[in-house]
Amino acid sequence: MTRARVCAAGKVGATLIVLVSCAVARPGLASEGKTRASQERIAVEGFRGPPAQRLQGALENGLVGRYYVVPDVSVEEMARRRGVVLVGDRDFAQVGRALQVRGFVSAEVQRRGLWQVQVLVRRGDTGAPVGRFMVAHRRLDGLESVLTRRAPGRLAALLSPAAPGSLSVAVAANPVEPA
Repeated sequence: MTRARVCAAGKVGATLIVLVSCAVARPGLASEGKTRASQERIAVEGFRGPPAQRLQGALENGLVGRYYVVPDVSVEEMARRRGVVLVGDRDFAQVGRALQVRGFVSAEVQRRGLWQVQVLVRRGDTGAPVGRFMVAHRRLDGLESVLTRRAPGRLAALLSPAAPGSLSVAVAANPVEPA
């Protein structure tokens, strides 16, 4: 066999393996859809601040396994349909009930020596602020990692039925040593 025929045969073999693995994984996709439908829905609003999109992506990546993340475009579209601007509790409640979300997450990114993300969590049905938490780190990539790991647990604690009305939590990973 020439080298060209071997390469072509290798490509065909790889294609068959991919097709077989897709066919085997197909039944799992249906059960994944069922679990996604039963997951709680969280709306993540656009973050504000310098590297906001990057850190919003990190938070959303952390939430994906535990929650269904409603895109901020869907939230904005529903607010537009309802004729509200997301400012007060009633506005958030109206959009939250329409989208059937458990909560809203918004955040502001700042750099004051450390990179900081201050996250505000609101209930989806009432729009009332439930609490806020802060995540801080020296480096931006470290902040991204900490936010991905710790935000889902903090969010679950704030949105649990047993959570107090206002809970404030601070998370500092790799803090600066006091002078």
